[in-house]
Formats: sequence, C-alpha cells, structure tokens
Amino acid sequence: MNFEGMKNEYEQWQKGEKDRAENKQRMNVSDYAYLVLQNDMLVFLPQDDQRNLDKIPSGFINQIFRNFRKTANSSVANKVHDKEIEYDNLLTRVKSSDKRKILSILTEKYASDLMEEAEERLKEKGNSFSFRIDKDNIQYLASEDGQAEKRYYKDNITHYLKAVIEEYAELPYAERECIYYKEMVDEIDMSVKDKKVLKIFLKKGRNESKKSSIKYMKVLGCYRDKEYLYNYVAGLMSDDRKGTWSPGAIRLTSMASCERLEQPAFISKENVELIIALMKKQGVQYISVGSNDYKVVVKFTSRGEKMYQRVLHLRPLYINKREDKVYEFHCSKFQAESYFFKFGPEVRILEPVSLAEEFRNRYMAAANQYLPK
Repeated sequence: MNFEGMKNEYEQWQKGEKDRAENKQRMNVSDYAYLVLQNDMLVFLPQDDQRNLDKIPSGFINQIFRNFRKTANSSVANKVHDKEIEYDNLLTRVKSSDKRKILSILTEKYASDLMEEAEERLKEKGNSFSFRIDKDNIQYLASEDGQAEKRYYKDNITHYLKAVIEEYAELPYAERECIYYKEMVDEIDMSVKDKKVLKIFLKKGRNESKKSSIKYMKVLGCYRDKEYLYNYVAGLMSDDRKGTWSPGAIRLTSMASCERLEQPAFISKENVELIIALMKKQGVQYISVGSNDYKVVVKFTSRGEKMYQRVLHLRPLYINKREDKVYEFHCSKFQAESYFFKFGPEVRILEPVSLAEEFRNRYMAAANQYLPK
C-alpha cells in the first residue's frame, strides 16, 4: 500500500466507514537484517514466543519501528526538518534573502545524502515475511509527519519501513537494546530526573514461578559495561521498598517492566561516589553480585596465559603474580565462574577448593554427554 492509500484507509476507519484499516504488509529484508532480527528475538522476546524463529512476529517489527522511527536517518523528512532548524539557528546573522538560499542548498544536500544511504539499504534482498502494522504506527503513517516521507520513498510505505528496519540491524547490539526497550529506558530516565524509586519486575524463565521477582532501585542511571556490549540500570537496590539499600545493577534485558513510584529516591554524595568507584573497579555488571573479596588463585598454561591477555570480555584484573603463570585475583565468584570456566584445560583453579571442585564437576558432566550410550 502507498502513503496516500494508508491515509485514506485510516480516515475511513476513524469515520466508522470501515471496520479497520488495511494494515497487512509484505517486506523483504537482507539476509543480514533477517539474522539480526532472529538473534534479537532470542534475547528480547519472552521464551514462550521463541518457538518459531522463522516467523517474525508483527508486534516485534511494530515495536522496533515505533521506537526508532523518530530518530532513524531513514526517516528522511523528519531528519531534514530537524536539520533545517539547526541550520536556521546557525545562520541568524545572515540576511533573510541569502539565508533562504543557503538553507535550501544545505538541506537539499543533507536530504540527498540521507536518501543515498536509504537507497543502499533498499538494494539488499534476502528474506520476505508478512506482518500487520499496529494502530499506533498506522496513525503515524497517516499523520503529517508520516506522510512527509512520501516524497522520499516514491509513495511506497514498504520501502520506508524496510529502510528503518535495515538501519536498525546495522546498529551495535547495545544500541538496539535501547531502541527495543525505549519505553523502559524513558521510564528509567524519568525516575532519575524526578528522583523517584523505580519498581522493577524481572523476567522469569520457563521453569520458574510465573510471579515476577520484584526489585526496588534508587537509580543513578543507565550504563554500559566496559566493552560497550550490554546496558544496565545501576543505583541503590533493595528487595523491599522500605528495606536496606545497597549498590546494585540489573541488565536491561532482565527487566520485564518497570514503573516509577511516588517514593523519593535520594542518593547521598558518598553513595554516588561508591557506586561509580565500584563500576570503575569491577564493571557495572558485577556491583550487585557479591563481595569483591572473593580470592581466586589460578595456574595458567602457556596458551592460557596468552588467552588471558587476549580475552578481554569479563576479565578480572590480577592482584598478584605469585610465580610462573600463577595469578591471584580478587573478584566476585560470579565473575570468576563466568570468565575462567571457558578456559577449559588452559587454566587450573588452585584456590578456593570449592570452586575447583565445581569446575571439575561441570567439566565431567559435560564430558559424560559425549560418552557412548
């Protein structure tokens, strides 16, 4: 359907002349974009909705488009409008007649560059799927802002939608997280601005109770880990809204939803400094996992020592190098498990014995999976 047709359908629907607007679309995206969508579905969607990854749910596409349409470069008319305001403010001292000419030249060039990007995205073909545009996105596409994109996409709504989805797929994972969870990110930002306690409902797995776990947080802000891979909300956290508050962080994708309470969320200067210091020392993902006084002593093989120098993700910094290839670490137990377990035979846990036994049992259980039945 074209832009004009969508507008007419929506107007007839609003007047009661139709039961609903025609909203079914078929889109073909690049192989890369399709793979990104499938991977993001595995992380973002509830487990019950992950049974068929070959089917891209309409709600998934609608959420991406709804949350990204205002900031995407593929929304050319919207970006040109914002840029024109920016240029206009920069040219305040230029005569009106000259200003109009300069503005026209600059905005036309800017629009041309954006469309060149969009056209590259439209070239890639790979996988087709159908979906239905939801009411909010229909309303946007029928609005003045949505209809303004018509001139750039030759009155083809599917091309506009595809350009936005392809642009989304080009972004780093951490940015895609913030787009998909935009409503929660906005709520987190407002809790910081209003200095209100945030009530967080955590996701549950298939084998866990249907009742969501609940956390309360005096939010300092949203942060990414040192590798800029994932997003975390960090601050002072408690299991009870009136309970004891301590530094904590929750990964954005672990949250099912959140809401601001009326309860004030004051964080003292000392606690702000403590949280920031913990994030710098341990990484935001570890500030709520446990004490950093957990001592781990490991002996690397030559290859393991080289792996430690190369594998940066989740890597704890050593406190002491006792002897040849024996290192001492002070980190959380969770970090030690997450980092060293993947080294396999290239590392041996010397201390604590309980962690060494845990690794041994897990390796043996894995090896048993490969024994002849």
